[in-house]
Amino acid sequence: MGIEVDYKQNCQSNPTRVALMIKDGENLLFTDNIDLSRRKQHGKYLDDLIKDHPGLEQCREQIADRMKEILQALLNGNDEGSAPKEEVRPLELSKLALVEMDEAVVNQAEKMLTQPRLVEMILEHIHRLGVVGEKPLALAVYLIATSRLLPRPLAGIILGSSSSGKSYCPDTVAKLFPDESKLMAHRMTPAALNHMRPGELTHRMVFGGERSRQQDDDAAEATRSLREMLSDGVLRLATVEKDEEGELRTVIKEQAGPIAYTESTTLALNKIFDEDRTRFIVLGTDESKEQTVAIMGRMASDAYCPRGEDEREAIIELHHAIQRMLEPLQVSIPFASMLVGIFPAQRVEARRAFGSLLSLIRAVTLLHQKQRGRNDEGWVVAQAEDYEVVRQYLTSAVAVGLGHGLTPGAQRVLDIIADNYGVGDNDLFTVNQLADDMDASTKTVYPKVSELRDRGFLSLAEPGRGSTPGKYRRVAYPKGDNHFELPPFQKLMEGGAQETKKQTGDMLISEFV
Repeated sequence: MGIEVDYKQNCQSNPTRVALMIKDGENLLFTDNIDLSRRKQHGKYLDDLIKDHPGLEQCREQIADRMKEILQALLNGNDEGSAPKEEVRPLELSKLALVEMDEAVVNQAEKMLTQPRLVEMILEHIHRLGVVGEKPLALAVYLIATSRLLPRPLAGIILGSSSSGKSYCPDTVAKLFPDESKLMAHRMTPAALNHMRPGELTHRMVFGGERSRQQDDDAAEATRSLREMLSDGVLRLATVEKDEEGELRTVIKEQAGPIAYTESTTLALNKIFDEDRTRFIVLGTDESKEQTVAIMGRMASDAYCPRGEDEREAIIELHHAIQRMLEPLQVSIPFASMLVGIFPAQRVEARRAFGSLLSLIRAVTLLHQKQRGRNDEGWVVAQAEDYEVVRQYLTSAVAVGLGHGLTPGAQRVLDIIADNYGVGDNDLFTVNQLADDMDASTKTVYPKVSELRDRGFLSLAEPGRGSTPGKYRRVAYPKGDNHFELPPFQKLMEGGAQETKKQTGDMLISEFV
């Protein structure tokens, strides 16, 4: 009897657990799940097989040898006992895909990358795909995804209430990135990053889903792999496996990055693990009444005259070409030393916030690489326009990371509190009252109140007891202590020119512009 022994892996966390199949040509004779690293299961599997098919007794030794071969192949990381697992190279896949794209689309992409209004064009395209307003958020997500090509990419977390667009905006922006450049992981288990194929994460953008509301030790452990990948650009896991003799051994598994990353959450900013929060650029959705009216207006317009699918597909294909055309490059920021003086250094958060500012400038410069010069090392050189893009759209994100700003939702709540309640004990209020003032749910308002308390704008005057809600008071908080602005580039140069001249000789400001 000519039989074949085949298998299919069915457990991501245990590569030696398979569905082992005995076939006679195209006919499946027998199958069962088995952990091939456990030798006792070999004998039981063979006994069950022969019980069902006594004629296979003569093939017992042949099948046993094949099971050992499969086990050895799995332990060595090989596929089907022969060829090694193929390494995934996203950047190479992008270049191959670019060659196959329509020449007219490639030419259009190349032309767009040379346009001075590139950022405005990108935002207009995102608007055409359905995102209303939200320019800072949309651009931030686009830049974070583009930063996957940098040696140290960006990561962002989007705060917002349910139905505020915190998932819709990044999901829409994700459509502008080709499949080989991104990973859509709306739910990711703790071990997911460790067990991906070699190279599968290198220079890719991971669009994560919504962060779990459960914030305990187990949840912190679940995000540890992500923190390590974001910080080090590589993930190393020491794990215990059985060798072919069934003996335990320690194996070091390494998954190369780097990755760019975004996720969303309804949690208050101060409820996110400190270890995670400091690695993210904090972004927020626009929850204002004006934004809601604008969204409903867009929905009504689309209901009357839907936008053509051909236009959407053309925009998406164009941006796929753009992203495939961009090269992974180092970025030089000649004016970086001048930025030091504008950062308040009293808080330790300034260290990471300053790094975020530099990374945002790098991402903008990388996007404009077709319009920027190169230094002697081949690095693309940032210009004034790159800084100005960050100043115009993303100052708030830098300020929040610095601890000198509020997310958009919290700022809106603070404005309403300032309009309706005074400072001190004579004008206390509850979250329920505040929700009524805003015509919103307490579930929406509470995370913002929590952020305002954490930043010192509110204090808890009377703790809640049983069914009696807690009462809050507004605190007089000096604007200068909690306000941060990036100055215009020319003002930045004027303020730092003398100090920079000491460091760089006679370098002229005009060289940056």
